[in-house]
Amino acid sequence: AIASKLAQLHAIPFGAFASRKAALRDATQPQPVLWRTVRKWLDVAEAFDATVRDDFDLNLIRRRFDVLAACLQDEVDAARSATCASLAAALGALHGIVLCHNDLLSGNVMRFEHSPDVVLIDFEYSDWNPAGFDIANHFCEHCGFELTPDYARLYPSRAVQQRFMESYLLSRGGALSDAAARVVRDDALWPMLERALFLYACASDLWWGSWAVLQSRCSAIDFDYRAYAKIRLHASWSFHAARAGLEKRLLATSFSQPLP
Repeated sequence: AIASKLAQLHAIPFGAFASRKAALRDATQPQPVLWRTVRKWLDVAEAFDATVRDDFDLNLIRRRFDVLAACLQDEVDAARSATCASLAAALGALHGIVLCHNDLLSGNVMRFEHSPDVVLIDFEYSDWNPAGFDIANHFCEHCGFELTPDYARLYPSRAVQQRFMESYLLSRGGALSDAAARVVRDDALWPMLERALFLYACASDLWWGSWAVLQSRCSAIDFDYRAYAKIRLHASWSFHAARAGLEKRLLATSFSQPLP
């Protein structure tokens, strides 16, 4: 039910949305807010306190941004040149810029008492981003807000991810219905979809990790944002990056790629 609701949200056309928002009326296509938002949050956090850079090792975090951005661009390019039409369609759906919820934790999903239907709520962070970011962020939220999460146990298993993606792609319809039947159930094709999802899980870590860095300096809410930031930026990142093959590239890369 959550997968189909997310698919409905992602299907909202940009034109219909942009016509109602003055700042977007001259835009021809949506632009993702992911990277510029993360950079803005980190810039603001550092301005609050000169010690924040060392406390959270923000030089390393910014370098991770660069490497992840380059990897995701490689994934987008590979999707465009994929010879398998079903794989190209599925990857194209993940990398496509859509209207995302961006904060789909369990508390933002309401279920009716006598119905399997669900309603998504709290669109405070909703904006345009890759669909894969929204999906992977939802997977990350399975681990909750615990400060010592068991990622291996709480993060959705491959089978759970496959069921979710099959429902999502079927709900998107068209060519993606065929992609759902072929890619999700194909042992040779699924790892390519899975890698993209883990890369977007890394993006979720950087998004909410940098958000928590900022909150640790300015929020009055009684929550250990500093500890949560360190978890998302280091432990959670390491779990996802290892499965995406990203840490190897990070270690082997000495260049600095500008953020998109």
